[in-house]
Amino acid sequence: MSQPPNTSVCTSKNRSSFGEAISGLVRSSLINRLSAGKSPGQKAFSLHRLVQSAVFARLSEKEATFYHDSAVALLSAAFPNTWNLSGPYQGHSWNAWETCSKVLPHVSWLIDLSKKQKIRPADPYPFAELIFRTGTQVTPAPSLDCC
Repeated sequence: MSQPPNTSVCTSKNRSSFGEAISGLVRSSLINRLSAGKSPGQKAFSLHRLVQSAVFARLSEKEATFYHDSAVALLSAAFPNTWNLSGPYQGHSWNAWETCSKVLPHVSWLIDLSKKQKIRPADPYPFAELIFRTGTQVTPAPSLDCC
């Protein structure tokens, strides 16, 4: 299997093909479009749980690892990395909370899926780093009032 796909935005060349595929899946009720909510420029869809189960049942171990690693790469690119900041709030950044609140449920779902499906990443380091980064956002910043 090749490396996980590039996490960059779709090009205009393949954007129309992607749109056609999404429209077909919506028409056949395999996916649902989600409302944009507060971010009208963002688009999302959900895949029915039975469809998810059917897809996972057909994946080989190698394919499951490939798609797991791809999901880790996408979520890592989307999840703010404030750990490299220095100062008392290293790893905690209130201005990243909105983004974190959107990405965190997907990371949590991926962790649960990894356990249930017993998926082992090809390289565990990126997944461990993603889990660590999410943990630094959900854990309150330590108090520096000492002595």
